Amino acid sequence: MDPVFGGFGENFTIDELEENLVCIGDVYRVGEAQLQVSQPRRPCWNLSQRWQVRDLALHVQNSGKTGWYFRVLMEGCVQSGASFELIKRPNPKWTIAIVNEIMYHREQDREVAEDLSSCTLLSPGWRTALSQRAKDGTIQDAGKRLDEPSSA
Repeated sequence: MDPVFGGFGENFTIDELEENLVCIGDVYRVGEAQLQVSQPRRPCWNLSQRWQVRDLALHVQNSGKTGWYFRVLMEGCVQSGASFELIKRPNPKWTIAIVNEIMYHREQDREVAEDLSSCTLLSPGWRTALSQRAKDGTIQDAGKRLDEPSSA
């Protein structure tokens, strides 16, 4: 496997940013656009199928090196080589690395799930899942997301 930029479905490949340096709600200026970090990416079976590695999505999830999603706050022209400039960090305690750790490795920690679910800049789907976990211990089944569908 020799991944290339975009080989994991990413829209941006950013050398100087990693999951332990990026936080939920961070606002970046890139080109003329403004983007805000909304959640970690959730690897799925497409990744495993694309690279023909059966458990690749699970390995990426477990590694914590998932990347993240942006919401667009201001549209604008962006081109290759544009720098990412951090212009706002409202939630420094919620790095992508920590959020992944909570979601995938600290599933029994209902207190931290409740704390994270109150982060208003985290995407609604993640907030709902974490709130439900905090309330009654429900853990989402990742099987459909991680397991390649049968080709029947």
